[in-house]
Amino acid sequence: MTEVTAHHITPNYRRHLLGLMMLCQIFNYLDRQLPAILLPSIKKDLLLTDTQLGFITGLAFAAFYAVVGIPLGRLSDSLSRRKLMTACIGAWSIATAATGMATSFFTMACASSAPTRFMPMPGAWPKSTGSTPSTELAVFHLYAA
Repeated sequence: MTEVTAHHITPNYRRHLLGLMMLCQIFNYLDRQLPAILLPSIKKDLLLTDTQLGFITGLAFAAFYAVVGIPLGRLSDSLSRRKLMTACIGAWSIATAATGMATSFFTMACASSAPTRFMPMPGAWPKSTGSTPSTELAVFHLYAA
């Protein structure tokens, strides 16, 4: 099934899609910022050291983006953006729930650096690696002159 071209989309539909993508980006941003606010509580609850907390919020997160970012960007060029964004949002939701249910350093590290953490949100949805390229390309095609 081919993607709908910008010429066949009504202005109301464009605004609706742009609003949905904006909402996803807002959740993506919050998903990346809230853990920083909650770090003291997470550290206390899971009895984590500063090193463990730094690994979870820094190295594990950055390593995943470095390894997966480019392949997901290429996929967004060759696959259906709708399907890729849907898959990324679903995976992001599962990873977010797994992070919320973490009970130790190991489970928190696995959930935080899981391959499902490409989300979030338009483009590379809930964890942004997979949804950002897709979203940016979708907006370009929706509003191409």
